[in-house]
Amino acid sequence: MEKIAFIQIKECSRYPFLRVLNLCILIFFVLASIEVVQGEEDVDKAVLDNAALFLQQKNPQSAYRLLESYEDEYAGWWEYDYLLGVAALESGKSNLAIFALQRSLAMNPNLVGAHVDLGRAYFEVNELVPAKAEFETVLKNQPIKKVATVARNYLRLIEDKSSPVRFSSRYYFETSGGYDSNANSATGAKTFEGFTLSDENTKTPSTYYSLKVGASMFMRLNKKTSFNLAANLSQRENQNIDEVNFINGNAQMAWNYRHKYTEQTIGAHFSKTDVAENFSTYATTINFALKFRLIVDAYLGLNASATNLRFSDSLSEKNSVQTMFGTSFTKKSKKSHIPSINFALFVGENIPRGSLKSSGKNIVGGRVGLQQRVQWHLPIFVNLSSGILYSSYKEQYFEENRDDVLADLSLSASVRPWKSWETSLKTAISKNESSIELYQYTRINTLMSIRKFF
Repeated sequence: MEKIAFIQIKECSRYPFLRVLNLCILIFFVLASIEVVQGEEDVDKAVLDNAALFLQQKNPQSAYRLLESYEDEYAGWWEYDYLLGVAALESGKSNLAIFALQRSLAMNPNLVGAHVDLGRAYFEVNELVPAKAEFETVLKNQPIKKVATVARNYLRLIEDKSSPVRFSSRYYFETSGGYDSNANSATGAKTFEGFTLSDENTKTPSTYYSLKVGASMFMRLNKKTSFNLAANLSQRENQNIDEVNFINGNAQMAWNYRHKYTEQTIGAHFSKTDVAENFSTYATTINFALKFRLIVDAYLGLNASATNLRFSDSLSEKNSVQTMFGTSFTKKSKKSHIPSINFALFVGENIPRGSLKSSGKNIVGGRVGLQQRVQWHLPIFVNLSSGILYSSYKEQYFEENRDDVLADLSLSASVRPWKSWETSLKTAISKNESSIELYQYTRINTLMSIRKFF
């Protein structure tokens, strides 16, 4: 008797509703021992061994290609059909996995692992009734604890997904502190065109702390439609410069409609920022977004927004309208050694209202980000992102065109030592090049934050 057994662990965060619930379920696939009786009509043991090895190495595509080439010869052998079904499922071919796993169970109905994987395949194609039946069959067979946990988790997900209306909410409190090499984003020069600059207009490094509270709510109205509402309030205090201390409040709402291959979102965002006692800014935004599923875990996004901006201080008030258009591409990785990637491009224009002298600000930019899950004692999520923003407009104080190029690079790592606690460390560097020397600066910011969820 020969035995083929392996365990694979997979994160299920790719389902959108799992991200809303902030759940991360570890799925354990425990394949029962496969008894191979040597004979001239038996499945080639080397084929099964090689396929199992590919699956152990998290290379289901190679396993599927290998097994598929023998389908005419070995289809109907439950050992072969089981591995073919698992390889197809892990390769994103859920419909093909269903047929192979059904054949395997027809020959060996007591194979618990096949019931688990068939239930997963049904879940992937949104066939919730047969998926529920498979996981209930798994529990009736009284499997080992890990497999039973998987079945119960999927049954809860099926119940949530089947419910016509579901509501959930979450709250958090965050405290953070760090060091900012240029808290006021100012030039390092002490003079400009023969004039001595005041302290608040020159580079000022400072330590700082901030507090933040927030809440989010989610309501699913049916299988395709959902509604989101979120709000937060934050405050930052700098030790060495009071002129840039601020309080910021945000509120946003969004309506989502999801089809099989597309998702559309219509939302609104409201923001107010008070900077010390100097000035306040207000922003009201309406946005629209479309997301298309290209291939497995790859998405193309299109978005547009219109924002009414208001700036006010003790002397004046300015209003403008900003329109933005953008596109993005996201590829989520299932492999531990390959990061997920996001790439975005956007263009826009900010046009002052009620002013005949000022010209609009042209905006062009892009951003790329990488996310990697690193398994140490605890899973650590590492993010690396970089962006560039170009803006061009007529500077009212100098009566000349101002062209700025702002580039930034940031690296962050976050970990959850406990279920309701999250801590993160972030370092960011930004540099602004301007056609007017006064507005050139470099800034390095490092902070550590702790967030508690309720």
